[in-house]
Amino acid sequence: MSKMHHILENRAEVLNHYLEQIESNQPLTTEEEQELGRRIMSGDIAARNELIEANLRCVLTCAIEMATPFVPIEELIAAGNYGLTVAANRYDPSYDNHFCSYAVHHIRQSIREAIKAWACSVSIPD
Repeated sequence: MSKMHHILENRAEVLNHYLEQIESNQPLTTEEEQELGRRIMSGDIAARNELIEANLRCVLTCAIEMATPFVPIEELIAAGNYGLTVAANRYDPSYDNHFCSYAVHHIRQSIREAIKAWACSVSIPD
C-alpha cells in the first residue's frame, strides 16, 4: 500500500468517525437554544459546548456546500467548527430565532477565510 493511499484511507476513516459522532446529535428547540444562550451569557461552558455539539450538522452542511477540490474537507469542517464556536460565544438569546440561522454567517465566514488561506499558501514549483 502506498503512503498516499494510506493517508487517504486514514482521512476517510477520521471523517467517517466524525460523521458517526454527529449523527446522534438531536436538534434543539428554539426554547432550548435560548435557555442555553442565557446560561452561556452567565459563563456556563457546558451550555456552550452543548449548543455547539447540537449544531455540528450545520457546519457539515456548510462545509459540503462550500467544498473545493483544493482544500481538504476536514479543513473546511475545522474552520466551520471555529465559526460555530465564535457564534456560540456571541449568541444573544433575546432574539427569537434559531441559533443555526445566526451561526451560519460565522460558519461560512470562517470557511471562506480557510479557503482563502489555502489559496494564498499554494506554492508554484520552480
